[in-house]
Amino acid sequence: MRAVPLLPWLLVSAAPLAAQQSYAAGLLTAARAQVQTRHLDSAAVLLRQAVDTAARGSRSERVEAWVLLGVVHFFSGDDSATASAFRQALALDRHLEAAGLERMDPDLARMLAAERAHLPPDTAAAAAGDAVHYCVGHCRMGELKPRLHDMPSLTDLNRIPMGAPQTRALILVQLVVSANGDPEPETIRIVSSNLRAVDAQVLQIVQSAHFTPATAASEPVRAQVQLRFEFHAEGFNAISYRVSGP
Repeated sequence: MRAVPLLPWLLVSAAPLAAQQSYAAGLLTAARAQVQTRHLDSAAVLLRQAVDTAARGSRSERVEAWVLLGVVHFFSGDDSATASAFRQALALDRHLEAAGLERMDPDLARMLAAERAHLPPDTAAAAAGDAVHYCVGHCRMGELKPRLHDMPSLTDLNRIPMGAPQTRALILVQLVVSANGDPEPETIRIVSSNLRAVDAQVLQIVQSAHFTPATAASEPVRAQVQLRFEFHAEGFNAISYRVSGP
């Protein structure tokens, strides 16, 4: 087992922390504390939970967790597992920055660079291949569809006429979610709508959504999905809505 140095806090470039930590962020914080006290087995357990889709971590949190798991494997003497963890991180973000690796051990930085060099050309679908897995309704056996992580809210709905009270409206949107969990903008389209006044706004917020990506054989893949926007008029001056899917 290699000697574990102090762990740099800013190991991986990531989005700013929210006011209230997510479950995955809490796991990352706890794992860092375990690494600092040289409890590598305990850190590995926490990090495996953080990369699991059940933790509902953001993409940046999952990238951070995979890189840290690679660090834990490295200082446990398992270079093969380190390389595998770095590959998982790069599958989520091929441009990730991890300057802290060099300060911890130059071999860590070289291993990440080696895995990055093996990536295919940087095209829109390179990280997971060109194939799009069809997950409208259900995916194929053994595949898991993407899950919506967060999306901006629609605004000014109360200014949109819907007719008589209790009127309902429905907008169906299909799109391809990349292996990074991001919508592919050119694929976003409305397939059905009876509330045209909000079509443009719906397309805008879907483009800014974040997903947990689909998986096939435990690897992130591109997937076509459908989101369902259901609107309900509550009196003449109030409209509520909910989003379901993929």
